[in-house]
Amino acid sequence: MKILIVLSEWGYWGEELVGPLNHFDAAGYEVVFITPTGKKPKAISVSMDPKYIDPPLSRPVTSKETEFATKIGVTYSTVNRWENNKGKLSPSAMLRIEELQNKLEQNK
Repeated sequence: MKILIVLSEWGYWGEELVGPLNHFDAAGYEVVFITPTGKKPKAISVSMDPKYIDPPLSRPVTSKETEFATKIGVTYSTVNRWENNKGKLSPSAMLRIEELQNKLEQNK
């Protein structure tokens, strides 16, 4: 089954999709994103920036999963599928994870 999500072509707040995507992915739904004009939907950049502190919340707005996904160049939804055993790591993703791990170990 598919779920269609219509997003603004001017940008959307990335973390607002995390909760629903968790549930949709866990239930096995395929999620399709569109905009009214057919342009590729884009997250508002600060909504995906782990360094951005939301003034009303006084805390970062991203989750650890989103931060990890950004660091290895995949989507949050991909990480969520891995966590729920709904998808397999590609060789390129495994390589990027190993590179990130090596970088973190070097910075200890």
